[in-house]
Amino acid sequence: MSAATLNTLDVCNMALGFIGTRTIDDLNEGSVEAIQCSLYWNRARRAVLCDYPRGHPWSFALQRKTLVTASTNITTEYRDWKYCYQWPDDALRICAVHGVGRERVDRSVPFLVRNIRTTSNNTTTATQVIFCDLENAQAEYIIDIQEGDACDPLFYQLLIRKLACYLAVPLLKNNQNKVQEIEQLYDVAFQKANEQAIRGPVTWEVARRAVLCEYPKDHPWPFALKRIPLTPVTQPPEKYAGDWKFCYQWPEDALRVCAVHAPGVGREGRVVPYAVRNIEHEVYYGSSEQVILCDVENVQAECIVDVVDEQVHDPLFTQLVTYKLACLSANAVPDNGENAAQAENIYNAALQRANDRVVQENLKGVARRAVLCEYPKDHPWPFALKRIPLTPVTQPPEKYAGDWKFCYQWPEDALRVCAVHAPGVGREGRVVPYAVRNIEHEVYYGSSEQVILCDVENVQAECIVDVVDEQVHDPLFTQLVTYKLACLSANAVPDNGENAAQAENIYNAALQRANDRVVQENLKGVARRAVLCEYPKDHPWPFSLRYIKLEPELARDRILLAKHGIIYGGGWGYCYKWPKEALQIRSVHATIEREEGSVPFVTRNIFGESHLGSTKQIILCDVPDAWAECIVDVVDEEVHDPLFTQLVTYKMACYSTAQANDNGESATRAEALYNAALQKATDRVIQNDLHEDLRRMDEERRYADATDDWLMSRT
Repeated sequence: MSAATLNTLDVCNMALGFIGTRTIDDLNEGSVEAIQCSLYWNRARRAVLCDYPRGHPWSFALQRKTLVTASTNITTEYRDWKYCYQWPDDALRICAVHGVGRERVDRSVPFLVRNIRTTSNNTTTATQVIFCDLENAQAEYIIDIQEGDACDPLFYQLLIRKLACYLAVPLLKNNQNKVQEIEQLYDVAFQKANEQAIRGPVTWEVARRAVLCEYPKDHPWPFALKRIPLTPVTQPPEKYAGDWKFCYQWPEDALRVCAVHAPGVGREGRVVPYAVRNIEHEVYYGSSEQVILCDVENVQAECIVDVVDEQVHDPLFTQLVTYKLACLSANAVPDNGENAAQAENIYNAALQRANDRVVQENLKGVARRAVLCEYPKDHPWPFALKRIPLTPVTQPPEKYAGDWKFCYQWPEDALRVCAVHAPGVGREGRVVPYAVRNIEHEVYYGSSEQVILCDVENVQAECIVDVVDEQVHDPLFTQLVTYKLACLSANAVPDNGENAAQAENIYNAALQRANDRVVQENLKGVARRAVLCEYPKDHPWPFSLRYIKLEPELARDRILLAKHGIIYGGGWGYCYKWPKEALQIRSVHATIEREEGSVPFVTRNIFGESHLGSTKQIILCDVPDAWAECIVDVVDEEVHDPLFTQLVTYKMACYSTAQANDNGESATRAEALYNAALQKATDRVIQNDLHEDLRRMDEERRYADATDDWLMSRT
């Protein structure tokens, strides 16, 4: 509703029309109506300005001013008050007295208005003064308005009725019933205006903020969350000094504080205990009267703030605001209890559904992370693995200084650390010993409280991270998350032990099947690589052969090699890295042309360990720019030789029976089957080679005979 402009003649004529008399053209025209309007105009206007509730004054007539100390001596009757101030010259009514110091702005304080009578030269003078206990106080008061000033339309209507009440008595002397009717109409209008002022305006903004604050504290709306550094209170209230170490101002744009986080390397994100107190002993969300108390310095608060932009709102949030607005509107109508209760029920049901949805989504996230972490450490989900360089802790806890050389921060997005890898040429991928400790003595996966300790510098951690995108999830993983979610949901229901135990059993059985599948797949990979490497070196599987250009070692690594007793300066001319994809080196060549023959070479491990395919191995030879003919792992089964597939099956049987307890006879039988099959395969290859040699010898003999016949024919 737009503002109205005060027009004296307009208000007077509408008031006269209200009581049923003739209107006027000018207040100075001399008619009875004009005289009465002039007499009561100021009184009616000031009465409506002052009659409105003190806690909800007309905003267009409010003014704030610093009070002037009164020169009047305070009598004994008022000695309980520390300060006495003059009544402002333009004030009709004092609404509030405020302090002006830090942390006290806008804080209303008790005050008292009194008329102090003084006598001088036999003349008694009454002076209105204001008592309070604040120095340099400010007063918020109502001022009078004049012709042409802007005002509230509701004020305009009340002023017309108030003036009509005053005019009715002198102008309707013989119609007392009409006078009472006009007074009753004003009282009803004033009561409605009073109720509206007390309730406050029912707006979308009020409903929006209510829904933001009423949503569960542990599941706030993500679009409304904001991390805000807190500002210390320089002079905190003394009553909190013994209970808490630090006192902070309430963040200016915060509606509610959800959590307080501690700062510092390795501790960022740690939630710390806190309390919210109001220095006026009042609880009101978002009030600037509130302070936040905790025992940690330089903290940040995770707050709910008002978000006006509806484009970022959750659709469910918008629906809840609509229902809340209906509740507030229904409660604002007098004698509307049934409709108000119905609107409240609809809102509460929608709020419960929203809460259930958020709880379910959070449970799903908990279930997903649990399955990621509960899966065997040596067989993690490939889609959730991430290699992360670790950041050193500049000031590690002293208690770990004597046990480990280096301390690293827990990676921010890591749920679990599977391995720690050392850096450097010839050492990349090397797994090193490590330990995980929590500096607050708490164990919690993914907690920023944890640190990682090891004896190697500049390491990387192979971590399991949370993966929300379901498109990259393994179908078995999705199934396990569903079962885990059922377990969590069943445990959340009171007195539901039987269903919870059943859900737990189903999940554990599915987890065991998944574990068995992964173990089987890993066994298959181990068996496949073993068959590739155990086949005779001079008769490799053709589909697994690769010709790879070798990468020379860097000059700075000669010292590293020397430390491990590998002196190749006098024995070998060149040192090469082991190819990453190579399982076994068959031969080394000076050029890419294999027909030129191979050159002598040896392989060494710079850590004194023998492991096929390990990146710890190096290759030594006497030719530059060397090439290696390697056996590599081939996962694609479509290119496998049928005999190779059979051998892998037998090899898997060997591994499976060897892992079973008290299964020596079966393991021996499986090993015998595999060795027999390997021998058959070797014999087949040797036989094929013999046939190939005989065929080649026959072709050479025929070629020689043909050459002899041709030479004889020429002679």
